[in-house]
Amino acid sequence: EKFINKITFGHFFKETQQVVIKAKDNGEIDGVQTNVINSGVEEIAYYVMTDSIDNTLTALTKEQVEALSEESWVVPQEMSETEQDEYYITFNVNPEAKYIIYARIKDKAGNKSYISSDGLLLENTAPVISGVEDDKTYCSSRTVTIEDDRLDSIKVTLSDGSVVSEVIGITE
Repeated sequence: EKFINKITFGHFFKETQQVVIKAKDNGEIDGVQTNVINSGVEEIAYYVMTDSIDNTLTALTKEQVEALSEESWVVPQEMSETEQDEYYITFNVNPEAKYIIYARIKDKAGNKSYISSDGLLLENTAPVISGVEDDKTYCSSRTVTIEDDRLDSIKVTLSDGSVVSEVIGITE
C-alpha cells in the first residue's frame, strides 16, 4: 500500500512463503486523486532484493527503485483478477535468506506507482542445543547450551507445565 524507507525485518518465517501483490486502478497516482478516468491495470511487476541471512540488506529509496532498468523487473506472463476488479500476481520466496520486495503497478494510461514490503527473514535452521537430550530425565544440575544467531528468548518448562526459568531479550 505504500513505499517503506525504514526496513525492520520484523517478519520471520521458517517455510517458503507465497507473495501476493494486488493492484486496482482507482484513479490515483501515489495517493493523489487525478482527473484521469480509471483506465485499468495493465501490468504488475516486481523486483526482489535478497541476501543471505547473515548479511545486511539496505532498502532502496523510491528514486533508486524508479531508476531500476526495465530488465531488473520481473513481469509475470499473466495477472489474475478478483471479482472486485483487483488484479494480482503471486510468486514464492524461499528460506535461508532476507528479502525486500518492490512492486511496480502500471495502468493502461501509462501511470506507474511503486510500493515496497517491509523486510522478510526466512530461516528454517533449528537452534543447536547441547547438554541435554529429548525425553531424558536428569536428577542433577545440567549445563545447557543453545546456539542460534537470532535467539530471542528461552523458557525452561517442567513436565507439569510449570516454568522454571525464562530469559527474554537475549543479547550476545
